[in-house]
Amino acid sequence: DVVDKEPQQILCIEFSKDKDVFPVKKAGDEMPLGNVKSEPLLSVDDGVDKDKLYCIIMTDPDAKDRIKHEYREWVHWVMINVSITENKNKTEFNGKYLFDTLTNKDDNTVIEFKPSGPPSNTGLHRYVFLVYQQNDKIDINKIIIASDTWSEQCIQATS
Repeated sequence: DVVDKEPQQILCIEFSKDKDVFPVKKAGDEMPLGNVKSEPLLSVDDGVDKDKLYCIIMTDPDAKDRIKHEYREWVHWVMINVSITENKNKTEFNGKYLFDTLTNKDDNTVIEFKPSGPPSNTGLHRYVFLVYQQNDKIDINKIIIASDTWSEQCIQATS
């Protein structure tokens, strides 16, 4: 109920806290909130073009709660113009290619990373990561973020 098509690639996701690393080993893994407070490391094994840029979105489709879907969705993170680098520290839980979310972070962050923190008594929440290949570099100065209430965030590129 989140995306219309199955993913073309499996995204490897690793959160870290201090020196500990917490990989998402498979889709649907439950993770303690304390382990998902930092911006994750994202990688893939194949299916990316190192000459292209990517847009990354992290969203919670279960806002405010998973049953009522009162607010339907909360966007936790959006980055544009993310490049690919080769992963020199490959493990069993991360991929061959990293999405470089650190280079030019200020110029490429549309919505800063907001850690998971659903309201109490709202049950488990799903967090969905979407990665899209861009056709061209996006000018962040031409993006408008509208937020009428805490529950509504939309991103619109202007011409």
